[in-house]
Amino acid sequence: MDPEKNLIEFFLNDKVTSAENFFYSENRGEAAGRLSKVYTFLKTKNFSEPILSRMVACVGEILNNSFDHNLGYWNGKPGCVLGLWADQGTILMGIVDRGRGIVASLKSALEPSLKPKDILNAAFEKIVSGRAPEKRGNGLKFVRSQIQAFEKNSLFCFSAGEHYQVGPAFFKATVDMQKQKIGTFILLRWSSK
Repeated sequence: MDPEKNLIEFFLNDKVTSAENFFYSENRGEAAGRLSKVYTFLKTKNFSEPILSRMVACVGEILNNSFDHNLGYWNGKPGCVLGLWADQGTILMGIVDRGRGIVASLKSALEPSLKPKDILNAAFEKIVSGRAPEKRGNGLKFVRSQIQAFEKNSLFCFSAGEHYQVGPAFFKATVDMQKQKIGTFILLRWSSK
């Protein structure tokens, strides 16, 4: 089974598949431990140290969000999965959880009349946090800015039946994914060319 299918299988069916460079983390400590595996994997792919640091920071931010915003809101297995793979000079990294999702997390922090698509856009474009009264909300903006720093990089996020994309298109949600109202599915694509 390819890595994208493994991520989709967890997102839709709560099924963790054992595969190379595919990791399930039940808690924050396990997820933090995966960052060294991300670094080791990326180090073999000829990215410069500053780019490696940016990539690991982006994955770390998304992994942290999986736990920061879903405590008590898991649908099935708690935690998230991380998939890493390389394809013709491109690195793909996927992080998927089955929590309440970005839209549900931010809904109470934004205008009640906003549509799910607008809430998802705000997550990446505005300083807003689902953890009020904390003054946070920059994490996904940081991830977006790192992706946008290089024109061939892309980000795809899917939550609450909506998607957000930055950079060239490289992934399309399946029909089954479009029906899924829980969790968050994020893919990052980094080009070494």
